[in-house]
Amino acid sequence: MNRFFFRTIIGFVVVTLLVAFIPLQNSYAVGSVDCADEASVEAYKLFQSSNDIRPFYEPCVEECSVTSVAGIGKDYKGQDVFTAAQIQTINENKPVYEEAAKQANIPWQMVAVIHLRESGLRKDNPSNGQGIYQDYATLNGPYPTGAVDDAEFLRQTVWAANFLKNKASLPGLLATGDAGQVKDAFFGYNGRAGVYKTQAESLGFTEAYEGSPYTMNIADEKRDPATNPTGWGQIKSDGGSIVYPANTDHGAFVMYTALGGAGVSSDGCTSAITGTSREKIIQIATQELNSWSGDYKKYSENVATDWCAYFASWVYEQAGVPLLSGSRSGVASVSMGLVPTAESHGAYHAAGSGYTPQAGDLVIYDGHVNILIDPATFETIGGNEGDANFEDTNIKKTTYWQGKALGYISPY
Repeated sequence: MNRFFFRTIIGFVVVTLLVAFIPLQNSYAVGSVDCADEASVEAYKLFQSSNDIRPFYEPCVEECSVTSVAGIGKDYKGQDVFTAAQIQTINENKPVYEEAAKQANIPWQMVAVIHLRESGLRKDNPSNGQGIYQDYATLNGPYPTGAVDDAEFLRQTVWAANFLKNKASLPGLLATGDAGQVKDAFFGYNGRAGVYKTQAESLGFTEAYEGSPYTMNIADEKRDPATNPTGWGQIKSDGGSIVYPANTDHGAFVMYTALGGAGVSSDGCTSAITGTSREKIIQIATQELNSWSGDYKKYSENVATDWCAYFASWVYEQAGVPLLSGSRSGVASVSMGLVPTAESHGAYHAAGSGYTPQAGDLVIYDGHVNILIDPATFETIGGNEGDANFEDTNIKKTTYWQGKALGYISPY
């Protein structure tokens, strides 16, 4: 038998056995190769190269071009978010969503969701004169009643994508699929009714968008009209008051997640924390705010203590700019840890010294520290915030600290 042919057959058998018997982990895996296990990945590559298997297959690189959304779309109860007809229509319209998303630099799933929320995926202008995407101020009109052609559908969709983007507080983060900013954009598109902030706080959330059914309906038991009919309400008419229970349609962010939007970037690929050190700091702090579950010991190295400095140093470490070198990078104290360490690196800037604060800086106060998100409004994100014992405090985004800073620490 030809030696090359024999070697190829043996290689095929070995790889087949490998794919069949490598155990799956709770992580993304392709062909049953555990992508969280470096040894597993390298072993698979070794088998390919040593047995001259072609074409060479990179086992842990996901395909970014999404051609279908069929087969996805469950809510927290495991129920379908979309009907089969809706999925088919979304697939048919997907090239338009993608083009609009590309121009706005946001995930295409956001555009698809707004189309569904605002017009039920129709491609005609309704009689109210607001167009497919309910442009209530007619900023992009006029919108004569009736069906639209493909060019007009694209024109309206591109406008809607950009309008939606600009409703986010930090629109530049939408390109990374930042969950908080995606929610914020949907909430802004719907009008930011103040009653939803009260509703969010009553359910234990700090961000107003968490209390908006337009954004978060059926996201969990607390925000499900079937399980919380008296505590989860919705404004159901223009200028009206909140009514209980909320409607039974899924919120925009729930739809976005069901379309594979959570954790994707504007090109449809799995998102990663990218950009400069300062941009990474902001993304990570925002990510922790949005996923906050009450477990402060995640940041404090399992120590039961005040944890504002621990949180700040944890974020910096995750962004690749640790405040301390060595295996232990968490900083426990503001005055005894953060400030003197930064001073030794020339990275501490006293308030009034002429330094212009920048997004991503740590802001130092009397006994507290947080992260500056927006210098223009002095919006910050910090851990161990709230008028309570450290075990009951939270990660918060606020402008409360404006005018109280003693100094700033820049990444070093």
